[in-house]
Amino acid sequence: MVWLGTGKPVNGNHRSAPVAGPQRSNALVVRGSIEVGGRLMRTRESFAVAATPRFRATQREAVRAGARHGMVFVAAAALLTCVWLAPFHTAELTPILGINGALVLVAGIGYAAVRTRARRYPELAAFLVLLAADASIIALGTAGPDFGVVAGGYLLLLPTMVALVMPWSTRIHATWLTVHTAAILGFAALAAPGPLGSIGRHDLVALVVVSTTVSLFGHVGDLRARVLSFVQLERIRALNRQARRHQARLDRLNRILEQMARTDELTGLKN
Repeated sequence: MVWLGTGKPVNGNHRSAPVAGPQRSNALVVRGSIEVGGRLMRTRESFAVAATPRFRATQREAVRAGARHGMVFVAAAALLTCVWLAPFHTAELTPILGINGALVLVAGIGYAAVRTRARRYPELAAFLVLLAADASIIALGTAGPDFGVVAGGYLLLLPTMVALVMPWSTRIHATWLTVHTAAILGFAALAAPGPLGSIGRHDLVALVVVSTTVSLFGHVGDLRARVLSFVQLERIRALNRQARRHQARLDRLNRILEQMARTDELTGLKN
C-alpha cells in the first residue's frame, strides 16, 4: 500500500478549489493585516482591521465587560468620595451625599441595563454614565469652596481611566474626550477663584492637554494590541482550515493510490 507523506499532489496540474464565503472574507482580513512585508503593523492598518465587522463582533463581549467594570469603578469612586469628604465637611454634607448618591444610582442602573436591555448598546450606556459622572463632579466642585481641587483631580484622572477600562471604538472615545474637555473648560470658567479659578486656569488647560493626549495614546496602544491578537488568531484559524483541506485532499489521493495498487489498470483484475 502506498501512502503520501507530503502535501504535494500527484498531478502537477491539480489546483485546490477557490475559497468562498466566510473563509474568503477571513483570508482577506489576514492578507490585509498580517502580510505587510514582515514589518510591524502600522496604526493606519490597525484602524483598517478594527473597522471590519468581524473584529467588531469579536470585541462585543469585551466592550460589555469594560462598560460593567467602568460603572463599578464610578460607583466605588462616588462612595469613596462620600466616606472621604463627609467627616471633614459637615456643613456641605447634604450636597455631598446627594450628588454622589445620585451618581451611584445612575451607575447601578447602567450596570443593570448593560446586563439586560442595553446589552446590544454598551457604548451608549457607558457614554451616558460618563456624562453623569462629569455632571456630578462639576456639581460637587461648585458645592463648596474646598471641593474645586477634588473635582479637578477627578476630571483630569477620568480620561486615563476610561482609556484603560473601555475598549470601545476610537470614534466614540474621541467624541467623549471632546465632550469631557469642554466640560472641564466650562468648569474652570465657572469655578471660584483659587487653584482652578482665574489664577490656575492656564495651568488647568495645560493639564487637560496632557490628560487628553495620554488617554488617546493609551486607547490607540490598547487598540493595536487587540488588533494584533485578533489578526494572529485569524491567521491560526486560516492555517487550520488550510491544513484540513490539504488533509482531505491527501486522504482522497491515498484512496486513489490504494485502489491503483490493488487493481491492474490494463485488465481491471485485482493484483
